[in-house]
Amino acid sequence: MRFLFTLILGAALGAGILWQDYALPLLDQAKESASTQISQLTGERDKALASLAKAQDELAALRKAAEMPQVATSVSVASPAPPTPSGPKQAIRDAAVGEKLDQLVTAKDVYTGVTIKAVDPSGIDIVHDAGAAHVRFADVDQSWRDRFQYDPGEEAAYLAKKTTEQAKVDGQVQQELASQAQAAPAIPTTSSPLPQATNSPQRPKHQDEIQALQKQIAYIQEKHDAWVNDHHGWPGHPWQRGDIPDEISSAAITDLQEQIAALQVEN
Repeated sequence: MRFLFTLILGAALGAGILWQDYALPLLDQAKESASTQISQLTGERDKALASLAKAQDELAALRKAAEMPQVATSVSVASPAPPTPSGPKQAIRDAAVGEKLDQLVTAKDVYTGVTIKAVDPSGIDIVHDAGAAHVRFADVDQSWRDRFQYDPGEEAAYLAKKTTEQAKVDGQVQQELASQAQAAPAIPTTSSPLPQATNSPQRPKHQDEIQALQKQIAYIQEKHDAWVNDHHGWPGHPWQRGDIPDEISSAAITDLQEQIAALQVEN
């Protein structure tokens, strides 16, 4: 009996030694391997979560952009200029006269049925389906400025010269109107006695005054039209704000027409 107990005890001790020498190292290796795998999986999980968050942000940005109102770009994205061969600046500008465009889009407007009438250092004169306009180089696509060799310094000198020339013309118009007013016969302010009846045909009482006023109207109308044609579409000129000189304005013509009507009533 003692022998059997001793044998069992020896077997148990042997098994414990075997477990300690072989099984425990295997368990430690398995534990270390599992820890490594867990770390790798954790890193991959973090990367996946970061990618998911980025994708969600991009999706939210796309949804926000889709919900935003679409802004019309027809008046803010200017039309590119047609290709033009190289050459002297003035020759290129002159060669563009008469060129037709289905549409010209500028930063401020859209023109259809466009024909180029002139090109100067400040911009392009055009006629279009709705009228005429002067398009500043600042309002067109860069390709137009490159095509016509736009130079801000040249533009400033050109506009300064135009302002000086127009001031001179305005002074001449005022002098001519003053001379016309002095040459026109004075309009009587009091009624004249009725002429005695005769057998010969009589001229209307105010015929000379009426003719003088009619000549003055024709002169003012001529100067008015010339002034408007000279200033039409000139960027920044006072005419675009309605500041046409009073002495050649439509109001001056209307006043003279009213004087003629009053004289005709008296006749």
